[in-house]
Amino acid sequence: MNNTYADYVAVGLNAQYFSSLLGGATLDTGFRPSKNGWYIPNYGSFYKGSKGGNCMGMVAFAKFYYAKGYSKNLYSNYKDAEPTTTWLDDEVAIQLASRVHNEMVWDDIVDKELDKQLASSMGVFRSLVGALVVTKRPALMAIYEKRLNPLSLVGGHAISVYKIELSGTEIVYHIYDPNFKGDDDNRRITLTLDGHGGGRFKSYPGGTTAQTSRYKYNYFNHFGYRAGYTQAMMENLKKLADKGFAGDNRFPTFKLTKITAKTSGEVIFDAENPSETSDEEKGFTLEGQEKYITEDTAVIIEGTVT
Repeated sequence: MNNTYADYVAVGLNAQYFSSLLGGATLDTGFRPSKNGWYIPNYGSFYKGSKGGNCMGMVAFAKFYYAKGYSKNLYSNYKDAEPTTTWLDDEVAIQLASRVHNEMVWDDIVDKELDKQLASSMGVFRSLVGALVVTKRPALMAIYEKRLNPLSLVGGHAISVYKIELSGTEIVYHIYDPNFKGDDDNRRITLTLDGHGGGRFKSYPGGTTAQTSRYKYNYFNHFGYRAGYTQAMMENLKKLADKGFAGDNRFPTFKLTKITAKTSGEVIFDAENPSETSDEEKGFTLEGQEKYITEDTAVIIEGTVT
């Protein structure tokens, strides 16, 4: 029996249905990270609470965008008008991910919902299956590394499940992890069945951002998309992003004033004394952008923010 209202779903699937799936089946929403995920990896930004990553904003917006069926794939959207070989200067995509992430009520989800969920591995499995069967869209997951001494959940991260492969011995979840852009082939979480109606998740190596894989995730929860967002909020941010956030830009302007080699102290660039930058310290990217060259392994960048 299915009872649906708006995008909230209450689903009841009987035991016989789940038993039939465990004999061998594939549930596939059609979502693929290389088309329907973000082309930028999850490094976060300096904006508000995004310094620790934009994972929730990225997976939630990817689900929203896919569900709406927009003609242009998300992976191809929100790139600069003059594209370069790097995503680091693509302000619209980074700002959109950051603003969606900061609109959520993640703390409320964790404090009021997820910490009260004590579902077994098979309970999580049944919840995810119900979500994919009913909505035909990716299901969102909150994952943690559970530590026992002292008892704690660390490294909170958000991913989504877009495909489930079932056999008599294991259940394989194909996941979109925003830390790994465009990866259709390697991001998997496996639930090994014990043959007695139960199962156990294998740990999943990862991190809160693309900069780290320090955690061995072993605690998994499924939560509803609408627990943190409204449709109106998503649509509004999309409209703003479609216009490049014109008139509503939350990112400040940075003016570069000086670049200094960290070890040698060599002044690579000085806006007040541009003539001191030698031609040997200048170059150009493949796209024709000016760049500065140093043999030092790190630099100190100075500037003003307005």
